[in-house]
Amino acid sequence: MYDVVVVGGGAVGLYLARKFAEKNSSVLLLEKKEKIGQKPCSGLVSSKIFEFINKGEDDFIENEFLKARIWLEGNFFDFNGKALLLNREKLDKYFFEKAKKAGVDIRLKKEVRKIEKYKINTPHYAGSSCALANVTMEGMTATEFSAALWDRYQIFTVAIEHPIVKGVRITPHLSNSIADIERLKSALKELAS
Repeated sequence: MYDVVVVGGGAVGLYLARKFAEKNSSVLLLEKKEKIGQKPCSGLVSSKIFEFINKGEDDFIENEFLKARIWLEGNFFDFNGKALLLNREKLDKYFFEKAKKAGVDIRLKKEVRKIEKYKINTPHYAGSSCALANVTMEGMTATEFSAALWDRYQIFTVAIEHPIVKGVRITPHLSNSIADIERLKSALKELAS
């Protein structure tokens, strides 16, 4: 039995698993791929990354920019300030080694598709799995589920009501704290009961 189970071995999952382990929690991390470092997500981050890694252990930084233009769903926003381009494979492996050293039990080729009353809809194919998950809750539409997460817990999600997939997209970021993840965990448990 584990205190915490983290689903997904990308940078965020590995970082959070390590942080829980460092607080004396027994942690299991499950990753569906057979090796770490195969996530298709972008490697562009701000210099705030140094709040999560030690300077001098940053051999995965490949380039620096003074500004960047980010395109998202047909729109863009300009990021002014220092931006860093990372080698995602090296970053994920960095967090993997830190998590292992902290005592996280990491199991590869283990996919989670359903937990209690909610279902994880993250696609099987690479290129479409950068979110924590697309999650559905029995007895609620995606819009109702998203509204409940915001109204009751101040957790922002994006409701997806599409003929092929319905659910809410829950996307963590390295800036999310352990308390944020605990709040999400509690919210899902309460809504499923």
